[in-house]
Amino acid sequence: MPYKGLSRRSPAVAGREQGWTDDTSFATFFLRNPLPLWIYDLETLRFLDVNDAALRNYGYGRDEFLALTIRDIRPTEDVPKVDVSVKTMPSSSLNAGIWRHRKKDGTVISVEILSQEIAFKRRRARFVCPIDITERLHAEEALRSLTQVLQERGEGLRHAQRMAKLAHVVTRADGSFESWSESLTTLIGLDEDEVPENTRDWLASIHPDDRELFRTTAIRAGITGKRTDVEYRFRHSGGSWIYIRQGIEPMGVRRDGRWFSTLQDVTDEKVAQLSIQRLNRIYAVLSGINTLIVRVRERHELYRESCRIAVEVGGLQLAWFGIVNKDLQRIDVVASHGDGKGFVEYLPLSLGELPTGEFILPAKVVMEGRAAVVDEIANDPRVMLRDQACMRGLRSVVILPIKTASEVVGVLALYSGEAAFFDATEMRLLEELAGDIGFAIGHIGRDERLQYLAVYDPLTGLHNRESFRESVAQYIQLAPRESGRAAIVLFDVERFHTINDTFGHEAGDDLLKHVAKRWRTLAEGDLVCRLGGDQFAVLVLNVRAEDEVARMIEQHNSLVFGTPFRVGDSELTVSAKFGIAVYPSDADHADSLLKNAESALYRAKTTTERYLFYTQKMTERVSARLTLENQLRRAMRRNEFVLHYQTKVDVQTRNIVGVEALMRWNNPETGLVPPKDFIPLLEETGIILEVGSWALRQAAADHRRWKRLKLPAPAIAVNVPPCNCATGISFRSCAIS
Repeated sequence: MPYKGLSRRSPAVAGREQGWTDDTSFATFFLRNPLPLWIYDLETLRFLDVNDAALRNYGYGRDEFLALTIRDIRPTEDVPKVDVSVKTMPSSSLNAGIWRHRKKDGTVISVEILSQEIAFKRRRARFVCPIDITERLHAEEALRSLTQVLQERGEGLRHAQRMAKLAHVVTRADGSFESWSESLTTLIGLDEDEVPENTRDWLASIHPDDRELFRTTAIRAGITGKRTDVEYRFRHSGGSWIYIRQGIEPMGVRRDGRWFSTLQDVTDEKVAQLSIQRLNRIYAVLSGINTLIVRVRERHELYRESCRIAVEVGGLQLAWFGIVNKDLQRIDVVASHGDGKGFVEYLPLSLGELPTGEFILPAKVVMEGRAAVVDEIANDPRVMLRDQACMRGLRSVVILPIKTASEVVGVLALYSGEAAFFDATEMRLLEELAGDIGFAIGHIGRDERLQYLAVYDPLTGLHNRESFRESVAQYIQLAPRESGRAAIVLFDVERFHTINDTFGHEAGDDLLKHVAKRWRTLAEGDLVCRLGGDQFAVLVLNVRAEDEVARMIEQHNSLVFGTPFRVGDSELTVSAKFGIAVYPSDADHADSLLKNAESALYRAKTTTERYLFYTQKMTERVSARLTLENQLRRAMRRNEFVLHYQTKVDVQTRNIVGVEALMRWNNPETGLVPPKDFIPLLEETGIILEVGSWALRQAAADHRRWKRLKLPAPAIAVNVPPCNCATGISFRSCAIS
């Protein structure tokens, strides 16, 4: 843009006197200047020209900026002041001032304005150089704030020096003490000539556990150059430990390495604070365990979670829960939490008397029913495994009795890493906690009893009637109808009422418990229950044939009732009657199946039969098969089986090339019985194994006899069932060829 419109009386004249030769030089100076510059019309206040530096600073494009007035770049509240300034600003002087401008993005900045009135294109205009001084103002404000803080701190320091238990120390760069307040000697209990001379000597009087904290804090202060606070324990001249809170901060603006430390004895405050913290932790433990008690329904979860809450919430190092084992006269640890591995499991927890006549601490708590507190484990001989406890940093312990009603059922042991951790106030809370846990154990015990009675018979421990019925219903619902056959067997003890009347109900109860115990031992997966009185029920699963059930009844009846029962001083020989209902042939519903089994039992009790099926035909069929089974077993013992041989002839040569052994049963009552009438039952009952082995031995003997008699002895084929092949016994004992 040509600048020919500049008046000869404008600053352009001064520019030429400094080396600008024409308006082009001034234009170059204006546009390329790194400082923001613009020119605006004094009448319209619209911008007439602007350089690139201003456009960058304010975020506008050239056309955007030139469409604005100086009002548009000011905050709204500053516009009236702008109008007044334009009207009152002298035209002949160089003006300066600090204003606020607004960039295109809305950011408000502080600028220092340097301006001069000029003639631009024959119009009165003002040449402006706005310098952004926002950061400078912020820095000045920060400096003023810092100065105020230092002044306030100085006043505070002077006030602190007048307070009791306050002192200060000035330290040189090499750590030596330059000066200290008179109150320092009182604070640490030393005479003037006994005060440490440097930081190293001071560190020697700090508690060993706090020295690293002090050293680290001092190093951090040196690195950051900022005030740093630290709390530590310091040995007072009397030998006790006091708590000191020390504030360390650099001295002087030049930071010449000197440090100013304010020291305050905060022992009373710290002790109270630690006590409150411990109480808060105990309250938190009490709250956590009470919340646990509301929701927990299982005692082992109560033991486990109580220990966890004591450690994780209460800040204790170790907790373990022990239950009194009266039978073994000891305390069994059932749960622990914290650093107890390799320690808790080796604790001697016998309830018996020691050779010295004393009792271990947990045993004493159980016997007396009172809590025991040890303030310093290392010094108390009542604590077992003291060395191991000290190695783990365990300093104090409390053992709380856990009572249900008036009986101590267990103990809760809590360990702390601090000596004398459990004071009187905390003990009141912990005893309340132990009472709550005891109440919860009693409540859980009652719930467990109710849950047990909902499923089991309290006398025998077998399932009760309702539980049995539900199990039968569930099996029927889930079992395949074709392959999931089952049977309900009901039985009761004959003449039980006579036993009750003769020997008393206690003897009758003992008899029922003995019956339940014997039958449960033989059950092998079958569900056994006591329906009530002297009546029992058995759910037999995976029944392939009714014969199996009858066979099982005969076997179990012999094993359970074949031996007399010892009841008190008497031996009682009793028997039982059985009723059987089979699923799904007799019923396909649990209640109906149970009802039909009861009906079968009732009929059996009115007959001489030991057992009856619900269906009479089934009873007759099973009875016939069992009779046949007994006859076959007797036939085996009496050698009633015989082998007949059927020849094998070569059709071309007409010669005998072998014989096949055919088994027959020579029943002395009915004569020869064909295989189809007895072989299937042999296979079903397993007698076929014995009979098959006999057939091989007999065929081999016949083959040897033929040879001795110089008779033709062709190869003999014996049909052996697969079960005989699996055993391999017969083939090891004989070979027929």
